[in-house]
Amino acid sequence: MLSRKEKLLLASASIGAGLVLSLNSNVIPLLLEPFAKSAFAASSAFFIGIVIGITLFLGMIIPPVIGTISDNTWTRFGRRIIYMIMFVPLTVVMLLIISVVGGRLAINMSALNIFILLAVCITLLYAFLNLWNSTYCALLPDLTEPKERGETSGYMQAFNILGTILAFGAAAAVWATSHTLTFVIFAIIITIFPTITILTIEEKKGVKTKEKEPLTSIVKDFVKEKEFVKFMITSMFWWFAIGTLQPFFVLFAKNTLGLPESSALVFMGIFTVILVLSAVPAGIFADRIGKKLIISIGVLIAAIGLGIGAFTTNITLIYIAMGLTGLGFGVIIVLNFALTADLLPKGKEGKFMGLGNIFYAAPQMIAAPFVGFLISTFNNNYQIIFYVTPISLIIGFILLQRVKIKY
Repeated sequence: MLSRKEKLLLASASIGAGLVLSLNSNVIPLLLEPFAKSAFAASSAFFIGIVIGITLFLGMIIPPVIGTISDNTWTRFGRRIIYMIMFVPLTVVMLLIISVVGGRLAINMSALNIFILLAVCITLLYAFLNLWNSTYCALLPDLTEPKERGETSGYMQAFNILGTILAFGAAAAVWATSHTLTFVIFAIIITIFPTITILTIEEKKGVKTKEKEPLTSIVKDFVKEKEFVKFMITSMFWWFAIGTLQPFFVLFAKNTLGLPESSALVFMGIFTVILVLSAVPAGIFADRIGKKLIISIGVLIAAIGLGIGAFTTNITLIYIAMGLTGLGFGVIIVLNFALTADLLPKGKEGKFMGLGNIFYAAPQMIAAPFVGFLISTFNNNYQIIFYVTPISLIIGFILLQRVKIKY
């Protein structure tokens, strides 16, 4: 069992991961939009969705591979931490490069060339993130017992969302003044918080198997775990909803509600604050009452909130809608992580947490370009996001009731 201090130290790196993961829902669409509009005109939302979809595709292919490799890794630094040591610095470097490309270089290059260059840099950023974040997430089942995973996951996801809040806060404060400074602030945050986890968490020494498992064992092992498979398929529907909302809500606030960019970022920031406030209580209640019940309630709350957004552009009602959505998604995100850890087999934590990332990333990868296409097709109607998301969540709720969960 971990002490509360150890749980908080373990969760620290989530601030950095959450910040980078949130960039697809705040500054990346805003960074790409002017170049996309100049290069692609009315199809700009579709091409922004393509870039975001590529970053999510990396979240499908990298985690199971690096997870399996880390299961077979044995170094004096640990089998998970070593990858954080290697790839956190490269994540920081890519943020600094993006700050230069989107700032100074943009003055002397065509919109199309800048868009392509930014797309490449953003892709590398998310490649490096996945290489360390996937192994970091495997520390949850490595270091905790099932009865403490709801609370520990709550801290990790609360810190993850805190990283999102820091991203929105920094962007709202300085984005209009300097895009470059915004990314420099992000780089500083990424440097600090994962380093805390790297320096303070000591990995448990596992039992080393006689033979390393080949990467080809990924599919074979996966199909044996029926309840894990059922839960992964179920989770795809709420990740599709999140993948629909995150890339386009800021653009909805800007283009449909008529808010300036800084106000649009604040709007999403408030949603994120509610999400983080619900994270730890959701984990604690789930450990006591049952994870399946609490996550079911969260899915329904999020569906109701998003359903409201389909029928209004009144800013007050949109605040209420997004407040309910933030509460629901706070519950979903925390308990999805905890339940994934509960359902995976012992000794293969890295591999199965990586497999979980496929079902996290794939629906979001599909959602971004698909919904971007719908928005472009229907005359840049960003309110479409509020029609797609509740339907997806209700399907997920129905499928969840068929999953057998022990804890």
